[in-house]
Amino acid sequence: MYLLLERAWSHTLQGSGAIIGHTYPAFVLVKMDRPPQDVPITAYEVLDEITIRVHGQAVDIPDGQFHTEGEPRTLIRFIGPIAAVWHQALKAAGVEVLF
Repeated sequence: MYLLLERAWSHTLQGSGAIIGHTYPAFVLVKMDRPPQDVPITAYEVLDEITIRVHGQAVDIPDGQFHTEGEPRTLIRFIGPIAAVWHQALKAAGVEVLF
């Protein structure tokens, strides 16, 4: 599971087997088997939601082939809030980020 954990609680990850994916100013993105013990539920958010959201709105993406007005487009889903370094890596790879 992936979760966002408030940085103030990041010390609790030592020895837990957690993998830190990215560190943000106020929280860390963590991959671990279960929520951390001895951490209040209000100090983290589980990100394993299946729903895809664009600008906060749920979007239904059906399986199958898409016709996109002559242009290929791809929806990229990140495991957490998009870090600037990820955005820069996409641009460096020639990907035009629309939003």
